[in-house]
Amino acid sequence: MNNLAESEVFGDRTGTDWYREQIELAMQAKVAITPWYGLGLNEGQVVIGTRPQWFHDSYVQAFVEGGYPNLWTVTGAFLLLGVGLLDRRLHISRELLVAEGATIAMMVCAWKLGETLMTPAAFLILGIAVAYRLGTPIERDDVWAWQHLEFVDPEQTSPKKHQPSPRRGATL
Repeated sequence: MNNLAESEVFGDRTGTDWYREQIELAMQAKVAITPWYGLGLNEGQVVIGTRPQWFHDSYVQAFVEGGYPNLWTVTGAFLLLGVGLLDRRLHISRELLVAEGATIAMMVCAWKLGETLMTPAAFLILGIAVAYRLGTPIERDDVWAWQHLEFVDPEQTSPKKHQPSPRRGATL
């Protein structure tokens, strides 16, 4: 079998495509009434029948909750800091390449998944990209330098006995 969508297990999607379409129609209706400054936090959901459903598009959710300022700020942070859209480097480290790839994958997932841009995982990816893009580079020889440190076993060292400080006027 070459196509999992046509298999017995995943092929019977009766009702799920219709439900997703209803969510997308309700999202577009909510976008139509959203002012440029947004509707506020936790407004990125719609009610289908009696069930509240989160948006299935994180970019639309960012717009509805915070308007254009939120959408541009969040998207700009991931594009400029995560992907490095304006970065002029010719050579980048392997770690930064991985962080950029993870940022791109996260941004593609945000297109059809709600609550993706504002998750701890997304900000962890962004933080790693910022650390490798803007942080001070570590010399390759020093990366594992902590492994060569000698640690002192606290049980083998004797604690120093506390000696009270001399009082004023006391003789030593």
